Amino acid sequence: MADFGARLKHAWNAFTKPEEHTSWDLGTSYSVRPDRIRSYVSNERSIITAIYNRISIDAASIAIRPYNPRTDPYIPKSELERLRTG
Repeated sequence: MADFGARLKHAWNAFTKPEEHTSWDLGTSYSVRPDRIRSYVSNERSIITAIYNRISIDAASIAIRPYNPRTDPYIPKSELERLRTG
């Protein structure tokens, strides 16, 4: 194991030495990031996107009201009693 002085010297050199760059000239190249999904614009895709947008707008326009079972005319009175007694 290196002593403290050697470790400090190496740490200091990391900040004071100029960066050594090794540049590889590969010529003209092209790369694709593998973590990105390729998107192809096509007519079918834009139609599906328009349908999804319309569905989402329709779903967002629905008014959500709190439901009160006591005011629901379709619940039998026996069920209301069960709800009241817990």
